[in-house]
Amino acid sequence: MSQADLKTTNIEVSQGPLQNLVKINGAILGGGGYKSHYTYMDQFDDVGEITNTIFISNTTYLVIFDNSSLTYFASDPNSQEITRVWTADLSVKGQTVTCYDATSGHNSGYENHIYVVCHLVNTKDQKKFIEVFAIDKQNGYFQPPESKEVGVSFKVENRLEIGFYNISVPGSQGRSITSPYLVVYSQGRDKLAPQAAGDKYVKFYSFISPAVVTFNSDAKIIVPTTTVTTLYDVFAWAESIIITSINSVNPNLVVMSSCIVDSAMENLTCAT
Repeated sequence: MSQADLKTTNIEVSQGPLQNLVKINGAILGGGGYKSHYTYMDQFDDVGEITNTIFISNTTYLVIFDNSSLTYFASDPNSQEITRVWTADLSVKGQTVTCYDATSGHNSGYENHIYVVCHLVNTKDQKKFIEVFAIDKQNGYFQPPESKEVGVSFKVENRLEIGFYNISVPGSQGRSITSPYLVVYSQGRDKLAPQAAGDKYVKFYSFISPAVVTFNSDAKIIVPTTTVTTLYDVFAWAESIIITSINSVNPNLVVMSSCIVDSAMENLTCAT
């Protein structure tokens, strides 16, 4: 900083009190006696824990903190300034809400929304639900989420992930129909607990409109001659599904498989 041109240099302090900034000789008053400009950002002093930071675009990102709170930021690539656009709280009285991941739509109309996946537990009866929110990027507005109770097939074993993908689904007369879907899956395994036994599933959500999400199906992952023991990632490529996983045949090898969904979207049949 002692070598900075203080005619054009701004010093910004964030995540801490202003008095923690230590002046360096020659940095505050330099060259022709110009004085540097200070800006103190005090937006996160009351935040307990940041769960995830998701880049929505190359100039915007979403921060999930304190389990169920969201803050959406936009940056100006020219000035390098970051502005908070909105903050939303997804908590519900009498329920424990943990939000894990978010994604943005990228089709026409869908790009104006952020889709967030959360895990909800009723404190009274301990029933568990997966909720998907569609949130307007401009103002943080959202309608009631699509909520489905966790059943016997899909299991939340570690953390939930969500992706927005265009997927080709077989239709009538041998023709496939490509449509946007949200794909929700449980990623990885807990460090202290073994992976739960049983089949792995992914959840498909379709759209009534970009702002209204509806649950479509739980699709079972089928990899012939082996069993998926740990699922890591699910993403789309060329309108089909790709997964990375560890399978029972070789527990020390991460494998990549291409998968095709059936017409009912109840099975993902994969070739490794």
